[in-house]
Amino acid sequence: MKTYIKILLSTLLLGCFSLGASAQVKDVAALLKTIHGKRVVCEYSYTAGKVQGSGTATIQEGKYIVKGNGLEIYCDGVNRWTVDPDAKEVYIEPAGDETEIFSNLSQYLKGVEGLKFDGSNLSGRIKGQDGSTMDCKATNIKAFPYISGENFSYNTTKLDKSWVITDLR
Repeated sequence: MKTYIKILLSTLLLGCFSLGASAQVKDVAALLKTIHGKRVVCEYSYTAGKVQGSGTATIQEGKYIVKGNGLEIYCDGVNRWTVDPDAKEVYIEPAGDETEIFSNLSQYLKGVEGLKFDGSNLSGRIKGQDGSTMDCKATNIKAFPYISGENFSYNTTKLDKSWVITDLR
């Protein structure tokens, strides 16, 4: 499950926040200025070897909600809830390494190759330390005003007893 989360986050971060890191496209800096401090919504897809995935994401200042491939992931910047509605399972853990990516984006983006942006769609390839690659796309990227007090956590109190909740905080 952690590998899946890292793949999703890599895709999202590439798609929604790498826009200012590429000198390949002139208007990228202007777009970064447009999305800075905003709520960013996009669709994403990735291919890593034989593994493919897609979904939607909402990101706001290091907090996010990702939905795709049957899972929902909520992160409030401190904790992360991975929800599998079909299996009726919720896995709760500290947010982890991805919060570092938000605060140290320029270091993270050194692994992105072939970044292409056409105005609202972005693609590129992320190279892993082990030599593996992941092709990523973010499409329909939209920026909205920041919503103060927006809740990016998942409320487990509304779930019935048939759900399995694993809390590792």
